[in-house]
Amino acid sequence: MKKLFKNILYIFGIYFIFIIILSVLNYIGLINNKVMNYLNFIIFIVILYFNGNRECIRKCNNKILFSLLLGISIDVIFLIITLLLNKFNVKLILYYILIILVSVLSSFRKKKIA
Repeated sequence: MKKLFKNILYIFGIYFIFIIILSVLNYIGLINNKVMNYLNFIIFIVILYFNGNRECIRKCNNKILFSLLLGISIDVIFLIITLLLNKFNVKLILYYILIILVSVLSSFRKKKIA
């Protein structure tokens, strides 16, 4: 459980740094809001994939279970935020399913041969 919580903090920490960078680029005018939303989505999915993959290669015995728990715990965090903001729709359900799928698929990648 400690490993899962540490991994979630790591994902959100990196994501927060990228959000700040995207916000500065949007404020300066280098990217518009639509591009910022797409980059926000793509960056989170990529961070989730590579972080889940890194953790499963290094430490996991049961990779699929760890990845599933990681995806579900991130979905629960986002679901709580969504319920507080009253912005629940079909796109968000697809987004939550995609988070779980990316998390689970990140565990199937094999180790590098050194």
